[in-house]
Amino acid sequence: MTAKSSRSKRQKQAKKAADTTTTSNNADAAAAAATSNNDSKPQESGSSTSLLNKLRTNMGINKLENMTTYDIFTSHPLIRVGKFVLIPYLLYFGYYFLRLQHPEYISKITGGIIKLRPAVHGTDTPRQVLIVATPGSGTVQMASELRSKLSLEIGHGSTDAAWEFTRDGTVSWLHGIRFLTEPKNNEEKVTSLANICNVDNIETDFYLMGFYPAMFGPPKNKCSSRNKWDECWKSECFLTLLKEWGCATNNSCEINFARNVHQ
Repeated sequence: MTAKSSRSKRQKQAKKAADTTTTSNNADAAAAAATSNNDSKPQESGSSTSLLNKLRTNMGINKLENMTTYDIFTSHPLIRVGKFVLIPYLLYFGYYFLRLQHPEYISKITGGIIKLRPAVHGTDTPRQVLIVATPGSGTVQMASELRSKLSLEIGHGSTDAAWEFTRDGTVSWLHGIRFLTEPKNNEEKVTSLANICNVDNIETDFYLMGFYPAMFGPPKNKCSSRNKWDECWKSECFLTLLKEWGCATNNSCEINFARNVHQ
């Protein structure tokens, strides 16, 4: 009886110890899980913050916050690349504008120290010489010789002194139209003008014959040079030919020459 009671007592104590151990293990596991969850939350938060910062950096938001309006404007790709196109264009435009159209501006800016040759564009000042020749008779060589050996500003086929150095004269065959007598029949004149101006392909119809309205000066209709040929240039063609045809026979030419030479 005593032995059985003692054995039963020992079994109860062993069971109680086992329950205590299980409870302790469960508590330790719960504590570990809680610690793990707490540790993972900052990591997830840190990962999200890192991704957000990366996106902001790639989008340039952080950089923009520290930039002025001028910095943003000058750092734009179009501005960085465009200046290499715009600045040379402005220099080119300014050079011809000042040298050929308004050289007096340079004299005023420099207080008279630099005095450039006066402009002839838009004035009644006659140019030195117009040399009229036939097509293929060496007009290109003649113009080149006069420029290189006599230092004259001679144009080839052009009298545009606003954007070309033609202040001394021109060598051309097409400018001989100013010496032609106008047709008495207006219908014949209109037909002749229409055959020249009412064309669609200037590459073959105009360039091969050496004619283009801008050869006679800046277009009156303000036609764009970006378009080789359109309705504006067609209208300019008619105006140019009407103005030039036979003007030397009645002294009505806008551009005059002191001497007219036939090569």
